[in-house]
Amino acid sequence: MIQGKWFSPGDDLTSVLSVRESVLGFGADSLDPESWNVLVYEDSVPAATGRIWWRDGSFWLGDIAVLESRRGRHLGDLVLRLLLYKAQDHSAREVRLRCPRTLTGFFSRLGLQEESSQESDPVEMMIPGDQIDLDTCSRCPKKNCPNRQPRIIASSALPIFTAKSAILLPADRTPFVVRIFSTRQAVTAVISAAVLNGMR
Repeated sequence: MIQGKWFSPGDDLTSVLSVRESVLGFGADSLDPESWNVLVYEDSVPAATGRIWWRDGSFWLGDIAVLESRRGRHLGDLVLRLLLYKAQDHSAREVRLRCPRTLTGFFSRLGLQEESSQESDPVEMMIPGDQIDLDTCSRCPKKNCPNRQPRIIASSALPIFTAKSAILLPADRTPFVVRIFSTRQAVTAVISAAVLNGMR
């Protein structure tokens, strides 16, 4: 089961820092007091994290990390989508990040583009806020893909309806919970769950 939790500036970041330290090799820093962090759990184990902050007129994303033992399950993609959703929800004019050149393909799949054609490393990437599109299907050339069909997804924790709109009906403000049957469905459902759980 996949669970996600937002940590606002000033929250206890112990679980976030355990993933960050394990993957990126550093812990708390000067950005933490001004950042929103998201932590994704897989089977109740902290598995992936990332953060977003506001600086100089832009939202910045950074420090997206997935534990090595949890890679290959699209958790990094989920963290990126949650961070972009947070920026979109706050009417971002633009979203920026810096990343090693080897990771530009990962970020470009969701529309971030290199700022300059120079061969610098790290690379600065940006997407205008009005161009953020979290619907993977909108860029997919497949016409008869089963992921485009609205389907009912069952979850023992929260009722979820169509994969495309992924409406959750939580009883309280608990972290959003989604049982994965398809990664693309789970990503959409988790993003919608974050909205309806009031994690803004």
